Amino acid sequence: MKKRLFLSFLAFIFAGAVLIVSLLNAHDTSASRLGGNTDHQLYFDKAMLPDHIMYPLFMMVDRVQLETAPKSERIYIEIEYANRRLEYGRELMDSNKEELAVATFTKAEKYLYDATQEIQTHTASDSLKPKLSKIIEYHTRKLHDWKATLTDAHRSVIDRSLEENQILLGLLK
Repeated sequence: MKKRLFLSFLAFIFAGAVLIVSLLNAHDTSASRLGGNTDHQLYFDKAMLPDHIMYPLFMMVDRVQLETAPKSERIYIEIEYANRRLEYGRELMDSNKEELAVATFTKAEKYLYDATQEIQTHTASDSLKPKLSKIIEYHTRKLHDWKATLTDAHRSVIDRSLEENQILLGLLK
């Protein structure tokens, strides 16, 4: 019975993924006819970055995992997501997709903000404060290093993220 339910669930997920890909491809076709430019791609040779056509599905799975995780695990998941987004942003920068990279960097920093808020509301997680502080410092160094390669408009976004990181570090002390 459980096996049948599990297989049915997998079939439902697969069907939903096929539907999403079909809808996204239909959107891409209509946008190209209208002269619009879409940045989503389909590739299989590397990690699924925000420019991948299936990335919205990937984000949905991440969100469900985060929302259904026990409170004791949420901080760890948020830290992992922040580090993953930072790496994705770097890969997008290497691919000359600056705008998407900056948006990905800001999502990474939002996860750090959320983790900091979780630590503030749960006294049992005080032992994580030094670890989260080191991770925020690491993100700050990386963003500072990459900031010089950005356009002025994007540099100001990163400057705001750097300022917010300093506030988060103050909250963790």
